[in-house]
Amino acid sequence: MATAIPTLQPLELEETDQTQAWADWIEHAEDAFIAFNITKDAKRQALIRFYGGKKLKEIMKTLRPAIPTDQTEPMYKTMRIALDEYFSEKTNEVFERHKFRMLAQEVGESTHNYVTRLRTQGAKCNFDNYNLDKAIIEQLTEKCTSHKMRRA
Repeated sequence: MATAIPTLQPLELEETDQTQAWADWIEHAEDAFIAFNITKDAKRQALIRFYGGKKLKEIMKTLRPAIPTDQTEPMYKTMRIALDEYFSEKTNEVFERHKFRMLAQEVGESTHNYVTRLRTQGAKCNFDNYNLDKAIIEQLTEKCTSHKMRRA
């Protein structure tokens, strides 16, 4: 009995955010693997190459030497790790901290939501936990809309 083959759109790498494009595309591909019960590594890898498009094939060729041939790791998993690393964002801590320092509480925004935005951005700044909490307190003091909270 023939196995149905999923249809996937090619990976669009012309987008400005290739990290997000890859994350969305591979998530969709892996959902298709589950839906169509595609469990064999070789078939998964072939489908990624087939549907990924020309640009992804070129990228995979450059990663091939970095992909170990040790068969203890499944081929697909090893390929996926290499591609995830290739497409991962390279964080510029200085710029991320600048963005953190620029965050101000918006009019009508709850303190809870503001702290959540600070914590989300702060996670990109490579603060350790103590320094992140301290930075959030300093930012609240500096940029919150409540004068009462600033004095507390």
